[in-house]
Formats: sequence, C-alpha cells, structure tokens
Amino acid sequence: MILLDRLLNYIFGFILVLFYVLFANPDEQTRITIALLLASTIALLAFLMNWLSLDGAFAALIIGIVALGLGGLSTAIALLLFFSSSYFIGFVLGSNKVDGDHSSNERRDGRQVWANAFWFVLFISLGFYFRDDLMRIIAAGSLAVAMADTWATEIGTKAKNTKTYFILNFKPVQAGIDGGVSLIGSLGGILGGLLLSIAFVLVSGYHSLVVFGIIALAGFLGCVMDSYLGAIFQTNNRKFYLTKQFGGSGKLDNNSVNVVATGLGALITLCMLLIV
Repeated sequence: MILLDRLLNYIFGFILVLFYVLFANPDEQTRITIALLLASTIALLAFLMNWLSLDGAFAALIIGIVALGLGGLSTAIALLLFFSSSYFIGFVLGSNKVDGDHSSNERRDGRQVWANAFWFVLFISLGFYFRDDLMRIIAAGSLAVAMADTWATEIGTKAKNTKTYFILNFKPVQAGIDGGVSLIGSLGGILGGLLLSIAFVLVSGYHSLVVFGIIALAGFLGCVMDSYLGAIFQTNNRKFYLTKQFGGSGKLDNNSVNVVATGLGALITLCMLLIV
C-alpha cells in the first residue's frame, strides 16, 4: 500500500513533468529546471542536518519545485520563510517538549510536510494551469495558516510563565495540549502570519494593503480554527461521521487537522478576494 505522502509525491511529480513538456514556455522551463536544482540542494541539506526524514526530503523537493518553478519567486520566498523560520524559532527557544507538542527539533516526515503545504501546492498548480495569478494569493493564505500555527505552537509552548487555556471552555491547561491557547502564543501566531504576508506582498508585486490584510487575516483565523479542531478531535478524541459510502467514521490526527485548517485558510482567502 502506497503511503499518502508518497502518492502525493508521484501525483505532483507527474503534474510537474506534464506542465514542463506541454504547457510551459521556454522561460518557464528554465525556471522549473533551476527550481529542480535549488530544491534538490535544499532538501538534501535539510535531510543531512536532521531537519527532514527521507520521505520528508522527497516531499520538500516536489513542493520546492512547484513553489519556484510554477509559482515564481514570491511563493518560493514564502515557502522558504515558513520552513526556515520554523526551525529558527525552535533552535532559539530550545526544546521544551510536552505531550501534544510536536517539537521543531525532530525530523519532519513526508506526511507532516504535506499536511502544511498541500493546499499551497494545489493552488499554485491551478494558477499555473489556468494562468491566474490570484491563485498565488490563495496559496499564500493557506501557507500563512501553517506559519501562524507553527509560530503560535513554538512560542506558546516554550515561553516561560505563560498561562494556557483550553479554547473550548477557557479553563487552564498545560502548555502544548491540543486546543490550548495563550496570549503570547496567539501574538506569536499573528506575527508569523504578518511576516509571511509582508514577504509575499513585497516580492509578488501585489503592493496592496488589501492583499496584505487578507493573507494575514486568513493566517490568524486558520490558526484559531486549527486550535479549535485540535481541541475537538485530538484532545477530546471525537470522531467525525460520514455516510457508509465514504467509510463511516474516523478521527483527525495532528496532520489531518493541519490539512483542514490550511484548507480553511485558502477558503477564507478566496472568499475575501471575491468580496473585495
């Protein structure tokens, strides 16, 4: 049985080859080739430095090629900022792992990498195929959620003398519990989303306060939803129910919650773009 992250590697790897051969112009083919070389180098270094597992490195390779090769410099910078800042914060703050805390000092596997970047890659690919630059904004909105959540988790769980509350009833809980929120963690999440939004707007050419605000707001709201979903499905061990045709019921783990939350960030971004 093929693992989901490997299946996504195959699917988007095939899409990259298809786009390169059938849809890309010579300049875009050159960019994809450069993206392959750069992403290979970064993925290899991340593996050698124990940041990524082997599966995680392959996932990062595909995601990196899509970000730069199909999306361009703006989405590549956003992706690089997300991954580099996640490990930088973990390194600066140090390890303080508790139950429910996914420390940045651990290798990320393929599922964890794709959980944060699936919608990002999907909307970049759609934008390239349909020649729609607005898809890049939606992709950035989804990644802003991942960055806001990562910053909120790292800062919130490793800050000293901070009070953490359960998001469903605001009762005090241990830092690092799924669904736990704190003031300093929330501020960290806001800062993370703001930084990604600033980087994307400066590089993309969308020098617009509206685009900046949309991405930053999507990042914060998606981060809140991530905590809310984590409280319901991870801490309380609730199941979600589907019809028998779709497999009955199941549980959402941390990776699944990340996929849903980043997808909601993309949806929020899309809705706000349609409104404005």
